[in-house]
Amino acid sequence: IVFYKKQSYIQGDYVGSRYPGARKYGVAPLSGFFPIHASQAGDYEFIAQLLTSAAMHNATGGFDGNRCYEAAQRGEISDPYLCGMSNYSYAYMEANFFIINSALDAYSLLNIYNGDTDCQHDEFNECSIKQIGDFDGWESDFMDQVEAASQFTRKGNGAFIQSCLEHCAVEDSKTFESLSIDGMTVSQALQQWWESSGSDPAADHTYTPCTLNKLGEHQCNPTCPNQVNYLEISRMKKRNVPSTPHAYSTPMGL
Repeated sequence: IVFYKKQSYIQGDYVGSRYPGARKYGVAPLSGFFPIHASQAGDYEFIAQLLTSAAMHNATGGFDGNRCYEAAQRGEISDPYLCGMSNYSYAYMEANFFIINSALDAYSLLNIYNGDTDCQHDEFNECSIKQIGDFDGWESDFMDQVEAASQFTRKGNGAFIQSCLEHCAVEDSKTFESLSIDGMTVSQALQQWWESSGSDPAADHTYTPCTLNKLGEHQCNPTCPNQVNYLEISRMKKRNVPSTPHAYSTPMGL
């Protein structure tokens, strides 16, 4: 079973192809789904920087076995570098797949959305009703991109997508055993998916996020870990990349 973040979307099938005799193989990336989404200001600057960097370094060299890249070679996708984006590669994955992610991922909100940053802490509890509405819109768009792929409902797959303001929080063992949706923890959900036949309906192993509360405590999931326990959020910084000319202004979504 492969866990590694965004790279699992890009190279998960390739890694599986290296173990043709494996009795079971699956991919369960942690906090690796970064949506193609405009910032609050309406631009795609961060996404464009990613795509420009991929083109500059000819990152297709790392796309061996990537089904999205193979589709681009057949002309089904206009730009092969889009296969470096999670939603594109996910849409072509063949391995059994279990997404572990927050729909309100702290890294994505800080770098891609880059808005309402003054209340991106303490599980949104200092946000205004308008700001909560903004984050609800982001969560809805995130789920639209995940659900747009047939892999989301394909037999053998699953997902655990929650609403906590975190990035890679379940790398912490306590969080792995306590963060839950409707009484099902991440660890339990992953174990049940892994120990299944590999052909169960995806709905049997899919857990989706609640919507932030407009009034009172905004976080709707009471099992979200305290931010002091997050492994990455405390050292996460916005990537202040100087604006540079690039070929991408409004990348395509799914």
